[in-house]
Amino acid sequence: LYTTLQLTGLPIGVSVLCPGWVRTNIIDADRNWPAELGPRPPDDPTRDVYERHVRRAIDEGSTPAYVADAVADAVAAGRFWVFPNQEFLDLVVDRWHSVAAREDPVPAEHVPGMPPREQIIAEVLASLGLAPPGTSPADDAP
Repeated sequence: LYTTLQLTGLPIGVSVLCPGWVRTNIIDADRNWPAELGPRPPDDPTRDVYERHVRRAIDEGSTPAYVADAVADAVAAGRFWVFPNQEFLDLVVDRWHSVAAREDPVPAEHVPGMPPREQIIAEVLASLGLAPPGTSPADDAP
């Protein structure tokens, strides 16, 4: 769309917003679960752990007004990419470097606003009654 509109010469801009964490109620969007889809899938410990961290990241995220100002500035400047949060731009740049190196995709070592991946894994395992690798007494046996 962006390139098509550029070629037409029409005075219409296109921007893509990558907002990062924004203080909204998006995490509660399942309250609008469509009835035609049947009952919501049941909660599970894995989702509960991850959701707790996402809620905290959202609560500590940018205000909607801050993001709106970033969008307004980008639109006024005619910029396509809108990244109000530099850490999320860095995450995308890191991913593209791995693409350029033809590396297989891997989970990000650190997602802005979230604890380290190892911590989340340990919490998920604990919620399932399992010990993280290298922490059970059997691992210490000769």
